Amino acid sequence: QINKPANNSSVGGLVSIEGSAYAVKNFRAYQVSVGAGLAPTTWSELRNSAQPVQGDVLATWPTAGLPESAIYTIRLTAQDIEGGVSDAQVSVSIDNLAPAKPLGLQAQLSGSQDVSLKWAANSEPDLAGYLLYRDGQLANQIDPSDNSIAPYLLSATNYVDKARPDGTFVYTVVAVDKANNQSIASDPASVRVDNRAPQAVI
Repeated sequence: QINKPANNSSVGGLVSIEGSAYAVKNFRAYQVSVGAGLAPTTWSELRNSAQPVQGDVLATWPTAGLPESAIYTIRLTAQDIEGGVSDAQVSVSIDNLAPAKPLGLQAQLSGSQDVSLKWAANSEPDLAGYLLYRDGQLANQIDPSDNSIAPYLLSATNYVDKARPDGTFVYTVVAVDKANNQSIASDPASVRVDNRAPQAVI
């Protein structure tokens, strides 16, 4: 079975095709292929492997250069040594157009340590959300080693970055669509937090 990408979804860039191809016994091999249209007459093989896979990456598919909005079908075929064959298919559309650069990012202190941010909404119909960066790192990311972006997408066009220590912070926003295409970063907005007590020296 193919778990990702989902049927009738949009994809772009280097697509990770994920799912399962295995048998309890007598597994022989699996093949992942792609073809143009909803009912391809010819297929291009992406991977042929004798290694069973359960809930992991089956193959990758580079989509750069393919026609925008074109429909393709991904096919997974699994075989056992007795000659049994099963397959699964999903259809996807190509989307390699990035969203527009977000505009109007503003940052200002809210209270003594919180930073209030807002920006103008993008108009793309396939927009998935926004990534907010503070000094080059995702502002809402808990684990810096986490390379995924989906958990950190913001659907709103405002955010409060709470309890910042003293210092100057620079923010940018990136728009992301449902095919994971990312815009160029917004113009930066900076804010300074300074809660140090004043000093007097005689």
